[in-house]
Amino acid sequence: MVVVEWKSFWTHKLFSMSSKELVFKHGDDYGVWKLKAMGALAAKDLFGLDMELDKWVKKNYSKVKTLKGTEVEHVYEEDQEKGLLMMWRLLDKGVIKKIGEVKTCMEVFGKLDIIYQKQGGVELIVLMHKLVNLRMKRVDVETYLTDFDGVVGEVEKRGHRIVEVEKAMFMLCGIVEEWAFLRSQIFLQYGYDKLTTEVVRSALREQGHSVNFNLKTDGKEKGEKKERGSEVALFGNLRCKKCRRAGHSQENCSTKCYSCGKFGHVQYQCPELGISVNDKGGSDSTNRSGGAKHKKEREITV
Repeated sequence: MVVVEWKSFWTHKLFSMSSKELVFKHGDDYGVWKLKAMGALAAKDLFGLDMELDKWVKKNYSKVKTLKGTEVEHVYEEDQEKGLLMMWRLLDKGVIKKIGEVKTCMEVFGKLDIIYQKQGGVELIVLMHKLVNLRMKRVDVETYLTDFDGVVGEVEKRGHRIVEVEKAMFMLCGIVEEWAFLRSQIFLQYGYDKLTTEVVRSALREQGHSVNFNLKTDGKEKGEKKERGSEVALFGNLRCKKCRRAGHSQENCSTKCYSCGKFGHVQYQCPELGISVNDKGGSDSTNRSGGAKHKKEREITV
């Protein structure tokens, strides 16, 4: 998939094994280096190498779920050996001497934690981990940008400066997957050198306004359809008991009789013609003859 390839590309950019910036020397910021070292291992599909076997299995469940018995331990040992070889490339000779003899990658991290872990270093690792895993919720762009600025600010307060292009890449990594096309689109337009957080902010806000406008329009149309449907259902279920027509109640009957001119019934139900409103029997010819007879009797009486 395009998203996976994009993430792999940026992982390679951020955590390239050949980068001299990743070599840890005595006096460097250990918290920041550890985060990048874990990223370099992750780029080679090596996760949780600072953990013991039981925790490593949980971290790599999808990788070992089909394995049985000693096969899991064998894969764990192989990953530890691979990780150990990679760690030697990321450590200065002086640091390697301080570590001493080790057999696994987990032992390397354990000794480095004891030697170089400073006060506040744990907080920095936690903050960087939070920054890497920060995700946008639904399409709430402003909340995401506010949270992002807050985490970056806390990291920089502890003396670690994140360069602008890395901030922009972290920001892009946290957007919803439905907007994944923005990553490739922005990178192709601005490239690695011209990529900034302001460029990403503008693109996210523009996309957010577009999505929110479409949601409001769709919601308005659905509301109108629902309202029209409820009106049809309401008036469709009404039936007047006088004229027996649908669409209105007995109290609001406006049906006019063309024989007597009164409201509440139609001509063939007119009481002036001697036909009861509830009388359903009789044909049209009977009704007409009954009405003519009734009219003739009135004239004779007069």
